[in-house]
Amino acid sequence: MARRTGFLATVTLVAALGALGSLAPAPATAGATSPAPGPAADPPPDPAAVAAAVERRAGARYGGYWVDDDGVVHVNVVEPSAADRELAGDRVRIHDADLSYDQLVAARDAVAAALDRGETGNYTVGLDVPHSGLTVETERGDAAVTRLLALDAARTAAVVPRSGADAPGGGISLERLNVLTGSRIGIVPLGATGAAGPTGPAGPTPTDYPPYEAGLHLRVDSADATIRCTSGFAFTGALGTFGSTAGHCGRVGDTVRVGDTVVGRVARNTFESARSPVRADTALYPVPPGAAEDAVVHGQSAHRRVVGGLPDSRIGMGMRLCFDGRASGTGNCGSVDAVGRQVCCDAEGRSFIFTCIDRTARAGDSGGPVYQPVAGAVRAAGTLSSSVSVDGRPSMCFSTIDQIQRATGTQLAG
Repeated sequence: MARRTGFLATVTLVAALGALGSLAPAPATAGATSPAPGPAADPPPDPAAVAAAVERRAGARYGGYWVDDDGVVHVNVVEPSAADRELAGDRVRIHDADLSYDQLVAARDAVAAALDRGETGNYTVGLDVPHSGLTVETERGDAAVTRLLALDAARTAAVVPRSGADAPGGGISLERLNVLTGSRIGIVPLGATGAAGPTGPAGPTPTDYPPYEAGLHLRVDSADATIRCTSGFAFTGALGTFGSTAGHCGRVGDTVRVGDTVVGRVARNTFESARSPVRADTALYPVPPGAAEDAVVHGQSAHRRVVGGLPDSRIGMGMRLCFDGRASGTGNCGSVDAVGRQVCCDAEGRSFIFTCIDRTARAGDSGGPVYQPVAGAVRAAGTLSSSVSVDGRPSMCFSTIDQIQRATGTQLAG
């Protein structure tokens, strides 16, 4: 089999976007202002739905996606078939990639485990889906040495064939390991101690409970501190229904309140119990049966129903996501600027698996819902954790729904 020579060879587009017409966002709700008469423009495709359609066709060959500045959705597939190509169109491009999404994740884990913080200082290892590779940023060290170490780690993990990048199926080559040194890297958890500080327009009753909703103002009391955070999505498991917030907001046994009403005590904390890396910065506390049957996100003027969650593979660079928090209010939106990035380290030396958007959050927003707006409802993406700054580029970073469900053994309610 001949080796593919293009960095990301674009597959010829052989199908009209009409095949993906059902993947566009739903039309505006009643009462919205009608556009002026004129030629109708096709709405941008829903990237999560495009990714889902391609992933169903490609299976393990699916390589992730990204959205460009023009709203075009680019999807990677390893050796795309004719059936995969049928999903391409004017607003959807299919690219021939070297590695699948799962292989990129495995390579990230292997490379991050091989880095020595004593040599590199703080570091990040993130998925670089557009280039079917990884981006490694470190505070110090020699870039060439780090690149060779990372490549060897990926090969040891069997992500790259030991016979080299020219072997059938390709693999991560030196060119696909982008290594940057001299970056300043910091993690700031976004819980707030003491006074809550300024509060944005978070709806008429963000301190009323019940019912349970994502986006309520929480107070988590322990013997030595009070932390103010935000409620996240509800989850269900064998032991019942649970509300959520960020794990760094409270320890197991701490009391969770909405306003003056006690909700319960923290029963599970994947931040407190996790070894590095922390894959989900999440605390769960029980809520009464039926409290989250109609799972919603608390809104400024209307509640928004939760209509499912976004798997990690369907959150891509450039996707538009929003978050709510007790300090920032509702509807704070931005574009995903990092997916599946491992960041090291916080003040305790822990690393985290985060996905991030280019909109900053404030102290007190921790635990709040991160979501994709869809026609008056939301798809759950995750819960807010921290502000991460990489070489002066600040982002709001969150634990994804996939990671929370795996770490806690629960399922998103709704």
